[in-house]
Amino acid sequence: MKKTFSLIIIGVLFAGVIFSGCKNVDNTAGTITKTPLKPNYSKYTALAENLKASADSYKAYLEKNVKKSSAKAKFIKNEIAENFYGFTCDFDNNGTKEILLYSYNNKPENPENIYSVYTLKNNQPKIIASKKKNYISYVGKERGCVGIVSKNGKNYIFEVKSTSPTDFSEVRRTYDYKIYGVKNNELKKLRTARWVEVNTAVGKKYHKEFPQALTKSQYKIDGKKVAKNKFVSYFNSFKFTNLKKTASVEKDGFYITSTAANPNKLLKQVKNMK
Repeated sequence: MKKTFSLIIIGVLFAGVIFSGCKNVDNTAGTITKTPLKPNYSKYTALAENLKASADSYKAYLEKNVKKSSAKAKFIKNEIAENFYGFTCDFDNNGTKEILLYSYNNKPENPENIYSVYTLKNNQPKIIASKKKNYISYVGKERGCVGIVSKNGKNYIFEVKSTSPTDFSEVRRTYDYKIYGVKNNELKKLRTARWVEVNTAVGKKYHKEFPQALTKSQYKIDGKKVAKNKFVSYFNSFKFTNLKKTASVEKDGFYITSTAANPNKLLKQVKNMK
C-alpha cells in the first residue's frame, strides 16, 4: 500500500513538472508571436523610384517641347515640384509610416493629378488609396494638392481642390477641402469644408461697362452653412505640416500649396529610413 501511494505521489509530481514545462514553452511561444515586426521601409524604395521615373520622363518631354527662354528652367522646375512629390507619415498612429505619392498623368486630353497611399502589412506594401484623382488640370482653371495636417497629436491627410469655370456673366471659384484618417488600412473621410466665391459683373477684365465687381462668399463645414469667422477658426485649429496657406489667389487666403519632397529627395529619404 505504501509503495502504491509513493508511486502515485511521484507520478503526480512528475506530471506537474511536465505540465509546468509545457506551460512555460507555450508562454514563450506566445510572446514571440506577439512581437511586432520592425517595419522594413526598403519596400517603399520601388514606389519612390517609379515616381522619380515618371517625373524624369515628364521633364524630358518638357525639355523637348517647351520653347527656349530665360524662364524655361524655372518653369520646368516648378512643373516638376508641383506635379510630382511625396512624403512619409504615420497616419494611423500605429508606429508604422505610410507613404503618399503624388503624380501628374500627362494625357493629351483631360490630364489628371492623382495620388496613392501605401502602408506596410507583414512588411509588404498594401494599398490604402489607389490613384485617387485630386483635380483635372486643364486650362489652369482647376488646381489642387495633398498634404499632412495634425490636430490633438494625430495626423491626417488633407486634400484641397479648387475649380473656377467662367462664363460671360460671372466668375465662380469653389474650394473644396477634405480631411481623411486612416483606419484598418482604409482611407476614411472625416470632415469636409467648402468656400464658394462669386464675382458678378466681373469688371474691366470682362465687361468694360461694369467698372466695379460685386464679390460675395459662402462658407460650409460638413455641408452646413457657417459664418466666415467659424470657417477661419476651423482651419486655424489644424497644424499644416507640409502645406502652406497663401493669399496669392484671394484676399481671404486658404489657397494651399504643397511643400512636400520632390521625387529625388523622397527617394533619398526612403533609402535612409530605418
